[in-house]
Amino acid sequence: MIELGRRVEGKARLIPPSLLMKMESVPDSVYQIEIQTKGVRDEKAVVDTLVKGLREKFGVKVIWISVNKPKDMIKLQIVGSPFAWSALLLFLPTILLAIGVIVVLIAVFLIIVERPVLAALAVVGLALIGVGAALRGRGEKKVG
Repeated sequence: MIELGRRVEGKARLIPPSLLMKMESVPDSVYQIEIQTKGVRDEKAVVDTLVKGLREKFGVKVIWISVNKPKDMIKLQIVGSPFAWSALLLFLPTILLAIGVIVVLIAVFLIIVERPVLAALAVVGLALIGVGAALRGRGEKKVG
């Protein structure tokens, strides 16, 4: 688990998604966003990307962020500024998808560098699958 910043304590109110998509944030109000994920591989990359992306794209100041890898949960508190929630909520999955792609590319690179034999076997296996699929259609004859 990784945390950055200082969490603001207080009573939270749930804002229904249907209402949230129609409104803008209120300046100087603190909002907490909780995101249930399907796996967080690199906690630091998630924190860095979210803080930087939200600041650059929406001018949002993140005052606290917590990424809990075992529970697959991301929680962040932000200070409201004039931005549309619909745009922000559409942006979050894009950022998380980009992080996922980067993590997969890093994993592939590490496999190639650390275990070249496994990388070669994977390439041979993919080639055999491709050749087998191409030849499979040619061997069938239509009787008619």
